[in-house]
Amino acid sequence: NGRYLIGARNYPDMLRVADYLIAREHAAPAKR
Repeated sequence: NGRYLIGARNYPDMLRVADYLIAREHAAPAKR
């Protein structure tokens, strides 16, 4: 897990994109 956390800090953009996609998918059905 330590490596994952460190890697996450090195790739904040990827986490932001993943977070955005997840939020988008959850928000899409809610809007409809």
